[in-house]
Amino acid sequence: MTHTKNAIVIGGGIAGCSSAYSLAKRGWQVTLIEQAQALAQGASGNPIAVLYARLTGNPSLINHLAIASFEFSHQLLSELNLSTVDYQKCGVLQLSFNPREIERHLKFMAGNPQKIAQYMNQTEASAIAGIPLNSGGLFMPNAGWVNPSAFCKALANHPNIHICYTSTAITLAATNDGWQVFSSQKLLAQAPTVIIANANQAKQFAQTQHLPLTPVRGQLSSIPSHIITQLNPLKTIVCGDSYLSPIVDDYQHVGTTFSPNDLETSIRDSEHIQNLSALNTITHVDVSQLNKTEILSQFKGRVASRCQTTDYLPLAGQLMNAQQLTQNPPRINANSESLPWIKGLYINVGHGAKGLITAPYCAELIAESLTSSLPKVSRDMLNVLNPNRFLLRDLGLKQLAKTALMYNHADAKHAKIVERSLSAAS
Repeated sequence: MTHTKNAIVIGGGIAGCSSAYSLAKRGWQVTLIEQAQALAQGASGNPIAVLYARLTGNPSLINHLAIASFEFSHQLLSELNLSTVDYQKCGVLQLSFNPREIERHLKFMAGNPQKIAQYMNQTEASAIAGIPLNSGGLFMPNAGWVNPSAFCKALANHPNIHICYTSTAITLAATNDGWQVFSSQKLLAQAPTVIIANANQAKQFAQTQHLPLTPVRGQLSSIPSHIITQLNPLKTIVCGDSYLSPIVDDYQHVGTTFSPNDLETSIRDSEHIQNLSALNTITHVDVSQLNKTEILSQFKGRVASRCQTTDYLPLAGQLMNAQQLTQNPPRINANSESLPWIKGLYINVGHGAKGLITAPYCAELIAESLTSSLPKVSRDMLNVLNPNRFLLRDLGLKQLAKTALMYNHADAKHAKIVERSLSAAS
């Protein structure tokens, strides 16, 4: 392992493929480990994923993360040049379907003069959508839908990325030179740097068992286009309680359900009905005659388990040694360089339903840290994503959780330059 720009990425979904791509385009040699026979077989394997940012009215870090992540993924998709079969910038309407949403959308428009979204009344929104809608809302013209499998394949199609299929990473072992990744029977790969990006399965490693990750079952319903004919002219993605897509490969997609800690993978008619009922927040559709076995049997469905944190924000960055931190808690005023960072071990998980935008953005931030680039975001944003924040808070080190950086540069002088840069950006 003489080439220091070598890395292993565990997980072949959007988080893993984007992590591999961000390093590969910087000249790194990356081994991408995927347990299935193809990429995007987990939560990234739905037929479509909606590319949009759920905008809030408050000038919060969450809102900033949503906008920055959306803009990054939009640019990345343009860079990859996917075909219109796999990516359509058809726009997304976020409907103001209740008083809370109306207030949120109007606040956003009042405080955000940029062109990321425009507010449409009910008549305007219905004209853009092509079907009668129950309300107006925010329209994002650069949003749309993506085929996640095609997205992952395009990201991984780089000469610096080697994919190791049908390989399940179970154990991470530290060596003098970095890391070795083992399956139950053999050594899969070794490199100085590892990025864990396999969603809920991240907790199987000894170094990550403490992370607060929750699996969330979600069922997508794919409805044949002839079943609800009044939805056929739909031109955009429309989001209410759930989202509704235009026709894609003769199906319209509605979803998804939300069931934390439900690990059952079978398709449920009850959740098809739940998705159908959610259409009532979008447009008036009489679904009473669709709740029949002979009709529901024509639906397609897909169940995936998303990976979510307790504060609904991703875990992205370098990990600390949980055992060492717990047994020897640092002082409240300790500096970030003195904390028990695990050299060469990073993570990019916990994206929930927002992985299409936040996972590539987090991958880029991690790649920047590994190449010792000055980060392009504020200290506050880095610490919102810090994967060690829960551990530090549990130890009563809330203030330290706000000041510990996601970076652990080997060059202490450079680290101080980064800290000053981040302080200026905050």
